[in-house]
Amino acid sequence: MAPEDQAVEMLRTALATRGQELIAKTLVGSLSKTIAPTVDIRGTSSDRVRQLLHRAVDSGRARLQLGETLGEGGMGIVRSAKQSDLGRNVAVKTVRKEVDTDEATLAMLREAWVTGTLEHPNIVPVYYLDSDPQGKPLIVLKRIEGVVWSGLLSDAETVRNEYGASDLLEWNLSVLTKVVNAMRYAHQRGVV
Repeated sequence: MAPEDQAVEMLRTALATRGQELIAKTLVGSLSKTIAPTVDIRGTSSDRVRQLLHRAVDSGRARLQLGETLGEGGMGIVRSAKQSDLGRNVAVKTVRKEVDTDEATLAMLREAWVTGTLEHPNIVPVYYLDSDPQGKPLIVLKRIEGVVWSGLLSDAETVRNEYGASDLLEWNLSVLTKVVNAMRYAHQRGVV
């Protein structure tokens, strides 16, 4: 078995014995409620959504200098950017050109509105919404620096050297607990 698979199996075993109560607490609550944007956008054309976005955004508020691509997903692309008026580095999420549809635009705006209501140390903050010159939405987020957790799951030496943790399993469980606590927080606020 590969070291990463062994680490995942250790986490599963530990969760089965130590984590059930925490997971159970996370899943308790009404999952039928969801957070909705303050503006009802169901059945709205993308042109109308872009008009709403332009009204909601003070286009002179922030000037963004887009940089390199940080990552891509099924719907969006995240790029680094410099917010010149505050002199800080941010991340900017946009809809990927290959999936630029009304549905994708609405889904991205919904994601921004919902995430913007969640203030938790383990949830990336949304700073504001903006739009590019073509009226496409830009979600401006805090830029997070770091290492992908999956790369550290079985790397005891790096975890010890970089994070001062002597017990790899305990350190991985502490990271998992932070993730679960963020999920619990979102669930408590109606995000499924």
